[in-house]
Amino acid sequence: MERWNVQHRVTCVRSYYKTNSVTEVQRVYRRQFNVGRHGHIPSRNTILSWVKKFEETGSVLDVKHGAPRTVRTPENVQTLPYLNSAELTTLPTNATHLCQVTR
Repeated sequence: MERWNVQHRVTCVRSYYKTNSVTEVQRVYRRQFNVGRHGHIPSRNTILSWVKKFEETGSVLDVKHGAPRTVRTPENVQTLPYLNSAELTTLPTNATHLCQVTR
């Protein structure tokens, strides 16, 4: 689970554009989410990275890394007719790539 959900991130980015102050964003965050004096709030670097990410991508969500997962569709199963269904669950990723199975 991520520490800061989308609502937290959006609140911080909006507050930053209104005030242009990271300190004020942290104050707004404490008030809006009822965080105590010694509670966890987003750091200066975290807030600035959300703002930068929003300016570059238009979103505050994290980008998922890595190759997309393959899906077992009827077309993919027909592409590999020589394998039975038990073997399909343990099929190595490179073998599906060699057979040009779509994702």
